Amino acid sequence: MPTPHRQLCHHYTTRLDRALAGADITVLAVPVASIIAALMDEKIPFEPQGLVMDVGSTKRLIVEAADRRKPPLRFVGAHPLAGNERSGLAGVEPDLFESAAFPLCPGRFATRRDVATVRQLV
Repeated sequence: MPTPHRQLCHHYTTRLDRALAGADITVLAVPVASIIAALMDEKIPFEPQGLVMDVGSTKRLIVEAADRRKPPLRFVGAHPLAGNERSGLAGVEPDLFESAAFPLCPGRFATRRDVATVRQLV
């Protein structure tokens, strides 16, 4: 059965520098190992004044990697406590995260305002 057409994004780029330029908030939504690698790679040009967050499943190693970043990152780790057994587009449910717990783990350089901003997003 064919997958129905879904508009997943309005704009995309394959250039990371373009994707991050001027970003107020960057959300890392990739596997945990990739999140840690991105945070440790100082060549990745996170916006210096921007907020960075993730939605990976584990937090300690991710927050530690964010806290070691130079220059310091305003980082808030987050993880939705919701899901289903289906992966990819087959697992899409519009209300999957409705009323789900979403613990936040601020990094060392995150401000109260950063935490409030992430709380509003989730």
